[in-house]
Amino acid sequence: APENPEIQLALARLALLDGHPDQALQAIDQAQQLAPDNTDAHLLKGDLMRALGKLDESAQAYQTALKQNPRYTPARLALADIAITQNRLDDARKEVDTALKNTPNSLQARYTQAMIDFREKKIEPARDHLAPVLKSAPEFVPALLLGGAIEYSLNHLQTAETYLGKVAKAMPDNLYAIRLLAATQLRLGRPDDAAGTLAPALKSSPDAGILVVAGEIAQARRNFAEAAAYFEQAAQRSPDSAAIRTELGIARLAQGDNRAIAELQAASGMAGSGSRPDTFLIVGQLERKQFDAALASIAALEKKLGASAVIWNYRGAAYLGKNDAAKARDSFVQSLKLDPAFFAAAANLAQLDLQSNQPGVARQRFESVLKADPKNLNAMLALADMGLRNKDESAYVSWLEKAAATHPEALQPRVAL
Repeated sequence: APENPEIQLALARLALLDGHPDQALQAIDQAQQLAPDNTDAHLLKGDLMRALGKLDESAQAYQTALKQNPRYTPARLALADIAITQNRLDDARKEVDTALKNTPNSLQARYTQAMIDFREKKIEPARDHLAPVLKSAPEFVPALLLGGAIEYSLNHLQTAETYLGKVAKAMPDNLYAIRLLAATQLRLGRPDDAAGTLAPALKSSPDAGILVVAGEIAQARRNFAEAAAYFEQAAQRSPDSAAIRTELGIARLAQGDNRAIAELQAASGMAGSGSRPDTFLIVGQLERKQFDAALASIAALEKKLGASAVIWNYRGAAYLGKNDAAKARDSFVQSLKLDPAFFAAAANLAQLDLQSNQPGVARQRFESVLKADPKNLNAMLALADMGLRNKDESAYVSWLEKAAATHPEALQPRVAL
């Protein structure tokens, strides 16, 4: 039966199983010539093109299939997957919404919907959409992997570990699952378990993500030289990652490595760097008494984020280092104007007040913080310390008792009492 398209499609499937995609494509093309309206032929070609990474040709094949059968959910979801891969999340959601109208009980559609939510950082909706999938198919590995990533994002670490542990057992070569499981165990305060989980992945050719987690594990073990080595390898694999360059700079900073500052400066200037490299850069420069350089870094961070209490407090610290008490005081005052509850600036001002023999003014700094934030533990402890400094035992005990009552979990006031 040489004119039977189903035979050609069967030959195509066999060729795929044998690992011969070129032969499979020839058979599919033959089937399409024999039966241009054969939906299965278009779907199989779409699957093959997607497997080969030819996403545009794959999408075209699925769209042709949908012209013949608009209610065919697998083609809709395949188009959604392609759109997710290409970060066209609005297009992906349209396909999933149509699929759910046609087949409201499709677990695959719910899973894809949750995937889109997760990619859009809508974590709670992603969890809600995935819940019926995990309930109906508790061993469906892709859903377990997505569930693990969602729970990790929500900091539900025990649940994340359970899901990811199942994925790692079912797919021991899935580097994303291994990396996320190790990161989860690290967050749970078990760096040794995390190292054991990650060890097999490090033996092959680890990607940048694996190396970053390995560096974080080494940092948790306070092995900063090993951490820096892992971050260096990660930076080589992903040289444009500001996050990796930041972690490398932090690891070198912990070692006292002079290259740390240059690394953090490079990270700060990269796209998507955020404030983390700038913050560590400023702290590093202040620790090294590089006060003018710190002021320049503070100005750069202010340009990036705008004025904030933290930035003005850093500026005050730099001026203190330069022995410019007047500018330091002005900076701390500006910090408190932006955030009256910012304790660090109040503490710095109080220290200047005490140096000027103005204990009453220093006490008012902390009272002002409590007006803005009545439960501020640090302010209460500072006021207790002021009472101790003035040999006012009644005030000392009173503020400690208030701190202990307001913060029942806090150790410091109870130990002092």
